[in-house]
Amino acid sequence: MVNKKVAFFLICVLSSRFLSATEDSTIQKYQKILAKDPINVVALLHLAHTFMQNKQYNEAEIHYKKALRINPNNTQALLGLGKTLRVQSNLEEAKKYLVRVIEIDPNIADAHIILGKLFLVQKDYENAISHYEEAVALKPKNIRLKFELGNLLAIVGRCQESADQYLDIVKLCPNHYQAMHNAGYSLKVKGDIEKAIELYNRAIELKPDYEEAIYARGLVYLSSGNFKKGWEGFSWRLKKEKRNAEKLRTWIKNNDLQGKTIYLIPEGGLGDTIQFIRYAEELKKRGATVIVSVQKPLKALISNCDYIDLLITPGQKTRKSYHDFSGILSLAAIFESDEETIPKNIPYIFPDKDLTEQWGNYFADKKGLNVGICWEADLVNDSRRLLVAHRSIPLKKLAHLSQVKNVNFYSLQKSKGVSQIQDLPSDFAVNTFENLDENHGAFMDTAAIMKHLDLVITVDTAIAHLAGALGVPVFLMLPYNTDWRWILNRTDTPWYPAMKIFKQPAPFDWDSVVESVKKAVQQFEEDKKRSI
Repeated sequence: MVNKKVAFFLICVLSSRFLSATEDSTIQKYQKILAKDPINVVALLHLAHTFMQNKQYNEAEIHYKKALRINPNNTQALLGLGKTLRVQSNLEEAKKYLVRVIEIDPNIADAHIILGKLFLVQKDYENAISHYEEAVALKPKNIRLKFELGNLLAIVGRCQESADQYLDIVKLCPNHYQAMHNAGYSLKVKGDIEKAIELYNRAIELKPDYEEAIYARGLVYLSSGNFKKGWEGFSWRLKKEKRNAEKLRTWIKNNDLQGKTIYLIPEGGLGDTIQFIRYAEELKKRGATVIVSVQKPLKALISNCDYIDLLITPGQKTRKSYHDFSGILSLAAIFESDEETIPKNIPYIFPDKDLTEQWGNYFADKKGLNVGICWEADLVNDSRRLLVAHRSIPLKKLAHLSQVKNVNFYSLQKSKGVSQIQDLPSDFAVNTFENLDENHGAFMDTAAIMKHLDLVITVDTAIAHLAGALGVPVFLMLPYNTDWRWILNRTDTPWYPAMKIFKQPAPFDWDSVVESVKKAVQQFEEDKKRSI
């Protein structure tokens, strides 16, 4: 008997040869026609289409252009040439031909679709949306188009319009659970929590094992402050991935951690570790031996936490056995924390004493309000988020804070964002620290410096979590679409009592955020004066 895999391979090879032979035959057929009638536009177009299907893009381009020399207004030739040039990444040239198609006949949906895709590649979202809207108007029952338009609208924060596209799909296809899920997400971003949960529920009813919706619904509950239901959805994924720490959960509930060794592993980013490492202290209080693995950059900082028995980094062996393990970020779900029971023993991160003393000498003669600022988050991480969830703010926008008197600003920024300082107006002075965190380890100087600052103003990055964990007052600037841990419609957070939140009231509206922060800094400065 012939092996099934071999048989399948032979079928694929024979099919490929058959198709190739058919295409060769078609090419020869139209080449013969053109030999007799070189200005036969129909033959030229068929030949160009065949070359295109055969991925012979240069030949396709040549024949589309020949057709256009005969008839410059032939929309099939213009459209085909636009497609060919797009495949070859000649985007600007492709645009010219596709725009020409629409000028001749604005009702050709394919031209709008391809133009939309071109603009999307170039991150020109508004033009991409405009052409997708035209395409959907021409093909109102095309589910794929409506889905892609919904995605585009979500990217730029046009949440209700995005949800409307997905809900239109549901009208056309009532069991389309993916569209329900996406509509729920768009409405969650908008802040319509009840409607979002309703749509997630409908999606899950149609597909009870729909992991994305179950997890997303959990995050929506967390975003609304409903921790009980939120952790249920969060833990669903933990169970599926076999990291739900069932034994640890039982020991926590029964207060039976005495003598148990628990191994904690890193999960998420550096900020996540800083935020949730507080639970290691909770385990220690309950009698456990705590082994912790943290991301290598955090080892020096976390080594100052005396509630950790053994600190290692990924790849290092624990040197002893353990009874159960958990991801650090997942501990909040495993403890089933709510607003009242979130550990608030702050500070739970500690700077190096010698460095703190050294930086104390630096700040000893600094008069006025000392404020640290951080304006740029991880750009690689942000590139995976919707535009309305991008966390960084151009430093120039913070120049408005210079209007507050008696304030000294200090950069806590790392990475490429530091270069923005040189482009600031002269009246906005931002002091920098030489070799910040380079000699003593990541966050080591920063943590010591923070202990001498009156206030930290930052975007949503590890700096915010470090300030919060140290108990330093912090103003957190958030984009329109925020992470689940920052509860919607609140200016405070149960995670960090000394933190105040300033969120964009509309997509991309950093100006309103900065204005609110400026007023809050003025009030902070006045309050400090009165307290002296």
